[in-house]
Amino acid sequence: MCPPPNKVAIKGVPNKDKQIIRSRRWSPLLWEIVDSEEQQTHGSQKKSTGTSRKSARKSNMSPTPPKPIPKNLKPIPVKVHIPYKDQIPLWMHDFIEEVEDVPGDGHCGFRAVAVLRNLIVDDQQIIRYHLYKELVGVENACYRRMINDDRRYKEVSDALSFSGIGNAPPKKWMIMPDMGFLIAQKLNHAVVVLSIGKGRSKTYFPLCGPPPCIDRVMCLSYVNDNHFMAVDFKDGCLIPPTCPLWRRHSREDAQNWPDRYVSRMTDYNELSRAAAGEEVIGDEEELYIIENLDPDERVGPGPGPGVKVEVDDSLIDLSAP
Repeated sequence: MCPPPNKVAIKGVPNKDKQIIRSRRWSPLLWEIVDSEEQQTHGSQKKSTGTSRKSARKSNMSPTPPKPIPKNLKPIPVKVHIPYKDQIPLWMHDFIEEVEDVPGDGHCGFRAVAVLRNLIVDDQQIIRYHLYKELVGVENACYRRMINDDRRYKEVSDALSFSGIGNAPPKKWMIMPDMGFLIAQKLNHAVVVLSIGKGRSKTYFPLCGPPPCIDRVMCLSYVNDNHFMAVDFKDGCLIPPTCPLWRRHSREDAQNWPDRYVSRMTDYNELSRAAAGEEVIGDEEELYIIENLDPDERVGPGPGPGVKVEVDDSLIDLSAP
């Protein structure tokens, strides 16, 4: 017998079954490998893009959040500049929205009216022209009865007919109360003139024609006994009493003008009385007496509830450039 052959080492030899199984595994083709690589590349790009967007959003974020706005924040009151405020009734300051001090060259009254009509201050000649046409127009007889003096009527007419260049002489200045009624009639407004002193502040209504449906009030301030300024009132402002001449010379179709202003005129007189300690509003010759400050009670033939008027023929002559 031959000796057995050398023992063959079988460790590490691949198992045939395992080899067969391994050979049956899926092996990707080349194009599949390329597709998978591309997918991996796009996926990494999406991840990097998302990361960059997040980082961009983070960089755009403010490092500290904004402070919250407190609720119920009260508005800061704006102080109105009022030239010659010591010559305007103190109790009217809170009702003033703006004051425009026009040049004092003899045309200031007409310039102030132009400003209140949204014109420019240099349009004073237009205001003169319209007031002159009103004075000599179809209602001429109404003004003649009110003025009741041919010499005075001529003075008013001459003052309106100025057509020169430069400063106007005193005889060409605005004359009150005559021109107050002309302005009110031409513009169909209630015209207020504010001034210190008893009886100097007045409200002028048109002498004829019914009032409009809307509230129309324009205001002039008379200071230094020779100068007018344009004043813008706040809505619902107080107004001084009616000029007594209006009650005597107004036509029947204009009698309703003061009705909507009675309560505001009454409040004006209450504040005037509280400030001056007086109940009489007017000069000694021209009285405007508040007999009863209750607007619900009518007293006599005055301009409205709670108001009684006593007048005479004297005039307050306010003349100003």
